[in-house]
Amino acid sequence: MNRQRNEFLKSRKGLASWGFLLLSALAPAQAETVSAQDQVKAAIQIYVNDLHGDRFTRVESDIQPLDSRLQLKTCDAPLEIEHRPRERMAGRVTFKTHCTGTQAWTIHVPASIKTFAKVVVAASGIPMGTQISARDLAYAEQDVSLLHRGYFRSADDISGFVAKRPIPAGQVLTPVTVDPAKLVNKGESVAIVAEGSGITIRATGVSMMDGTMGELIQVRNTKSNKVVEGRIIAPGQIKVSL
Repeated sequence: MNRQRNEFLKSRKGLASWGFLLLSALAPAQAETVSAQDQVKAAIQIYVNDLHGDRFTRVESDIQPLDSRLQLKTCDAPLEIEHRPRERMAGRVTFKTHCTGTQAWTIHVPASIKTFAKVVVAASGIPMGTQISARDLAYAEQDVSLLHRGYFRSADDISGFVAKRPIPAGQVLTPVTVDPAKLVNKGESVAIVAEGSGITIRATGVSMMDGTMGELIQVRNTKSNKVVEGRIIAPGQIKVSL
């Protein structure tokens, strides 16, 4: 049955087939006991799982029960599922559920989708201005659909960053709470490495601005007094192209 389900999902992307497989796997007497509510809920859950793949540690779907006054018959064909808004993959969404079977019907089912992932949090309180290292960080599973200010999945992504404000223990680190560490400060001496066509030239300059790893900054060559633009590749070092 698992093999049939996987093949069906691969051949018809975006089509939730659980209701069809469930009905075909049961004896006629058992199939009659499967409610439209169960069929819709299972189909939406499979659609959600297929939509999110393995990007999250788990996904929870709180699907609103169908209105009993609708008296829907169990669909004898695969249920077609779409969600709105299309750009939203978590939070409050609505699933358009369409039965193309003998007794066709279409309903719109509201649901709340939660997506969980391991994210970077403060292992202990981090004072403002602290340059963050691995010992300051830990991981915790969070509902990332609620983290509207962003989050980090790897401690490596923010190693060396600086805390912009005090960060309490256990708080999720976001781009709002940290800044990349400055590797070059305005007015300080920097090493200029110029490379091109197998030639490497080294010189000394004075930075005309602050900068972090990978940023382009302007530097005045102390010997020629010429201003050049280079990319920061290490603390106090920039690289320019010849």
